[in-house]
Amino acid sequence: MQGGVLAADSRCSRAAGRATDPGRRSRVRAHRHARTNRMNALVADRERFLLYVTAGVIPAEAWTPLAEAQRIVEQANALLREAQAEREQIFAQARREGRVEGRETGLRECAEALQALTDARFAATAELRKRAAEVAIGVVKHIAPVIGAERLVASLVAEAMQKLVFEPHLLVRIHPDIVERARSEVAALGAAAAPDIEIIGDPNLDRFDCIIESAGGIVRAGFNEQLEQARVILAAAEKTAGGRRERTDV
Repeated sequence: MQGGVLAADSRCSRAAGRATDPGRRSRVRAHRHARTNRMNALVADRERFLLYVTAGVIPAEAWTPLAEAQRIVEQANALLREAQAEREQIFAQARREGRVEGRETGLRECAEALQALTDARFAATAELRKRAAEVAIGVVKHIAPVIGAERLVASLVAEAMQKLVFEPHLLVRIHPDIVERARSEVAALGAAAAPDIEIIGDPNLDRFDCIIESAGGIVRAGFNEQLEQARVILAAAEKTAGGRRERTDV
């Protein structure tokens, strides 16, 4: 019981002390006022920077720091706008370059495809011409026996006599079976043939062979030699045509 009385007296003494100390009451009120009127300055980052305060009343001494803070925020917003504009410019340039690059790539691929088609057409044409020449020569060789060696070789001899009209003397050697027909063909030429011609039979020759000897040398003018000469001429013509196409493509 005595302890309870002492505790009550102690609390009463502290309460009395607070009641008799007017300075203490002023300090408490000032602390509470400062706590309820505290101001915070915050910067929010959304699409742009914003400065706002949490207090309804801004003290006079806070205006200068707030003005400086606002200036910094405005500078940050200006830098942000410049960065956004530069980003848009970079994106726009990238889109333009992408379209130009895509167009150039498409044109280049089209040109390559057209060149491939042109090369293929030229190759096919050359192959067809080569095969056509071979087929033509093969057909001539095939029908030659049907026409007859007499007619073919006699015609070849007559043609050679016209080309060698300025030779003083010609010796023509052919198969014996062709001699009479060849002499008749040459005689029909008259003055158009060489002035001195001797046609003799050589059993060692093929029925389609024809050998002409003159002061200038020996010429094999048989049917097979004529076909081989035709093949060479066709090959040379095709090579010349291919060279012209290559120069045109350059």
